[in-house]
Amino acid sequence: MPGPPPTPTRLKLIRGNPGKRPISRREPRPATGKPLCPEWLCDEAHAEWQRITDNLEPMGMLHKVDHGLIVAWAVAWAQFRQATEDIAESGYTIINSHDNLVAHPSVAIRTKAVDQMIKLAGQFGLSPAARTRLETPEVEEFDPLKDLINGGNAG
Repeated sequence: MPGPPPTPTRLKLIRGNPGKRPISRREPRPATGKPLCPEWLCDEAHAEWQRITDNLEPMGMLHKVDHGLIVAWAVAWAQFRQATEDIAESGYTIINSHDNLVAHPSVAIRTKAVDQMIKLAGQFGLSPAARTRLETPEVEEFDPLKDLINGGNAG
């Protein structure tokens, strides 16, 4: 059985590489930036695309090659939302053609969408657990008094 997937170098650097394993100097460095949103996404998925990319971009966690993962996230969100609305309207169970009480099909759709979102959340640090594994470097706050004392040389 294979072990956990390798940790990307960027995450190792953010975390501080606690295992002291060698840092790869040959890992690909994709172009950062916001991928283009596909025109064919439904309105709900399009809105989620905008929300998630607007949040990921300032964190430096968004690259143009992440297009497919962002699409998958946005589609899973739209499916989750629609299934949740269907369940709220019709209930968790329905009567099938044989007069049997069965789970509403949207229950399975919602469960699969949630599973997909949980998997993708770990890729982007979108869950509380995923964020606990990330650290950002401390940024020195701007201190205008310190700047004056140092003769205009900040730091």
